[in-house]
Amino acid sequence: MLLLLALMLLVQEPTPEQLVEQLRSGDVDARAKARVALKNLGKAAVPALEKAASDSDLDLSGSSKLLLAEIKESLAAEASRELLQSGRERLGRKEYGAAIDDFTKALAVHPRSVDALLGRATALQGKGEMAPALENLTRAIELNPKRADSFLLRGDSYLQLRNAQSALADFAQALELDPKLADAYRGRGLAKQMGGDLNGAIDDTSKALELRPDDPELLANRALMKHDRNDFEGALADCGLAVRIDPKLARAWSTLGCTKLDRQDPEAAIAACTRAIELDPKLALAYVNRGTARNWRRQFAEAIRDLDQALKLDPNNAKGLGSRGWAKVSSGDFDGAIADCTRSIELAPNQGWVWNMRGWAKGMKGDLESGIADSTRAMELDPRHAPAPNNRGWAKIRLYDFKGALEDLTKALDIDPKMIDAWNNRAEAKAYLHDYQGSLDDMDQSLRLNPAQPGALYQKGWLRVRMGDYKAAKTDYAKAIELEPRFGQAYCGRSTAAFCLGEMAEALADADKAVTIQPGMAQGYTVRARLRKASGNLKGALDDCDKAIEAEPDDAWSYFTRASIQEESRDWKEALEDYQASMKKDASISDNAQMRLFLVRGRQGKGEAAKASLSEYLKTRPPRQGTEWELKILACLTGDLKPSELVGLAPEASVGRRCEAYYYAGMLQILRGDKSEGADLLKKCVEVGQKSFYEHWHAVAELETLKAGK
Repeated sequence: MLLLLALMLLVQEPTPEQLVEQLRSGDVDARAKARVALKNLGKAAVPALEKAASDSDLDLSGSSKLLLAEIKESLAAEASRELLQSGRERLGRKEYGAAIDDFTKALAVHPRSVDALLGRATALQGKGEMAPALENLTRAIELNPKRADSFLLRGDSYLQLRNAQSALADFAQALELDPKLADAYRGRGLAKQMGGDLNGAIDDTSKALELRPDDPELLANRALMKHDRNDFEGALADCGLAVRIDPKLARAWSTLGCTKLDRQDPEAAIAACTRAIELDPKLALAYVNRGTARNWRRQFAEAIRDLDQALKLDPNNAKGLGSRGWAKVSSGDFDGAIADCTRSIELAPNQGWVWNMRGWAKGMKGDLESGIADSTRAMELDPRHAPAPNNRGWAKIRLYDFKGALEDLTKALDIDPKMIDAWNNRAEAKAYLHDYQGSLDDMDQSLRLNPAQPGALYQKGWLRVRMGDYKAAKTDYAKAIELEPRFGQAYCGRSTAAFCLGEMAEALADADKAVTIQPGMAQGYTVRARLRKASGNLKGALDDCDKAIEAEPDDAWSYFTRASIQEESRDWKEALEDYQASMKKDASISDNAQMRLFLVRGRQGKGEAAKASLSEYLKTRPPRQGTEWELKILACLTGDLKPSELVGLAPEASVGRRCEAYYYAGMLQILRGDKSEGADLLKKCVEVGQKSFYEHWHAVAELETLKAGK
């Protein structure tokens, strides 16, 4: 019996107090075994260790304190385990508020729980509360700087705050701790994309895909990066693989739509983005991409609806704001477009296309100088964005900088030879510079790209008339009318061409049609006014001029036309008033009006005053490109160029300039008293056959007056 008791005592587990005493042992192995045994006892060892922690033996007290801290940490972790599990389950169900509550309770039990801090931070991220999420993550890193997942999650928070630099630093640290952490490569790729390093972004995302080859989310990320790098084939390949792996991945469908748009397939883009929206009605980017595709389809009302929804979901989506600006400027809402583009630029200052879009809106509103500045900035940011030099060229035309416009528009066409607007705008600039053949060549190229352009056909007809090819002009106008039967200006053009061909009845019919279909357009009335005057219906002509002014009170040519008819009727006073009114309405008409004023004053016997007034005008006249010929006529009127010299300077191939040269040379001879020489020159003006010019009509009227002996 005694032997049995002795054996029992030998195998009996030592008490916590006995184990603490073993911590005093000089035997290292004994002390190590005692520490392990105390840790295994856990809560039962706490009282003995607390007592030992205040022992006078410093080695014992120090060792006891360390063991006590470890045991309490383990006890707290154990106590929080159920709360952590509950929080994770709620996090998986996106019950972020309830998850935060569980993780907060876990932290109350275990304040140093890195897992609880990470869990609570993830739930806060889900709620979009980035600032407190960052606080939790930073605390987790302070507690344990060796955990890669803490840096990963904080990097994701910085990404959502668009702080690319801080995100890059955290993802780099995560990878240093765990080089095979695919999500850290994913995050760093997104941070590089945000910072504009698309090559680096693609490299990192590709490394993530090496670790997770069949991850559709990573494929969708890389597809968007490739798209932004203009690698559309690569983007399509990644999107295709992503949707094959996961047909319900909305982001991949959205990027597929965006890429289809850049491949100039807006219909396929709209279909792909619609699928993305069906899968995820809260995916803002899908609405942005579909709205942009609808802009390309000129479905601006539908585009605005999509972009409104996108910005409701993501108010700071810079691309969405820029695209809505595009839709608004195309719909005539210039102020709204400027506001959207300005906000987009504030969010993302390096979007060249948005700067250009704002420049376009400003130009359309009449703020041409500011519009040019915006397009210039767009060209600095993206030298290959063809619409920027196109828009700047368009604005320069309106500021009479035709040579500068020509340079810009040529640059736009060098970038994009298929840009129809640039061909049309360059044709306009060339026309202002009197390069009618060059303008016609550009219009032909535009129409080769798209034959269904009523406006381009109208402009081509106008050029034909200026060049004296009235039959071809009539054909061009007819094609424009066929495409757009209610195109009043085209009827006006065809009316003029018919008149030049001697087809008065047809000319009047087209002018009547123009007035009928567009009664608010001055041009229809002024064209008919000239026809009525040529037919001997002076009252009807003047009535039409009055209607033109009533329809468009600020149209300078309405006043000019009425003045010309009054001049032919020798109503000098009324003619003078209307010529002066035309200049007030549009300064670009001043040269033509000053020529007429000089002749009218001369007919009134005020030749010296007329010459003095014209000389004064020339002193203050601002330089204008494309008016070299007009300056020669003005010089002839002031006596600085002989009439014969003016005639000699008119190119034989230019029916318009020969018409003008003969007319002004002839009128100067008449004013000087040489009616015979003057009449001969006026006859030559008429024989040129440029019946669309005011000078032709005035020459006809003057010859009739001379014939009547007046």
